[in-house]
Amino acid sequence: MKSIISIRMKTLSILVGMIAMAFLPLQTDAQAQSAQDSKAQMKAANPVAVYYFHYTRRCHTCNEVEAQAQKALQELYPDLMKSGKITFASLNLEEAEGKRVAGSVGANGQSLLVVKDGKSYDLTDKAFLYATTTPAKLKQELQKAIGKI
Repeated sequence: MKSIISIRMKTLSILVGMIAMAFLPLQTDAQAQSAQDSKAQMKAANPVAVYYFHYTRRCHTCNEVEAQAQKALQELYPDLMKSGKITFASLNLEEAEGKRVAGSVGANGQSLLVVKDGKSYDLTDKAFLYATTTPAKLKQELQKAIGKI
């Protein structure tokens, strides 16, 4: 009796596994489509989005990257910032919204990204290099990444 139950349980677990494997491509396709949809919405809603992703605990340099990036955008593109054609967002990676947006733009941890035409330009290394010592260079790097709109 035990062997019949054991065989039936094994058969059942194999069957469940096969069904799960059959639906896996559908879930992956849906996730890929969802990511593409959010990128398309972001592109349509905001031609250029600048994101600074950070963690709750921040050092002086982390705060300066955010402050200098935001200041540079306000100085370079005041009208586009006011109209919403260029946006800046500082998002905490330890909060749901930060995780969601980071996933949709391909951020892998603390970073400064310019998202334009559906592409992400990673300025993280340059931002941390220049924010406290030569903010003018960070401003130039942002301007290069954004280009002419």
